Amino acid sequence: MLDDVKVLLAPDELILLLCRSGVGLRDVAEFWVECGLRNSFKVLEGFAGDKNSASQSVVAGWKAHGSPWVH
Repeated sequence: MLDDVKVLLAPDELILLLCRSGVGLRDVAEFWVECGLRNSFKVLEGFAGDKNSASQSVVAGWKAHGSPWVH
């Protein structure tokens, strides 16, 4: 997978890694930086963020902050 990414992206290209909660991709971002993709970052709160007391993912995250997305 890393080789595929390196073919598609320049070493200095901005890479944002996004998962549901923001927890799962820290190691991936750090690994990609170590492998030369130095502008790899994970989005801290993920797409949906933490769940509220009703188990709804509306508390934080990319979507709740009003960042652009399409369903």
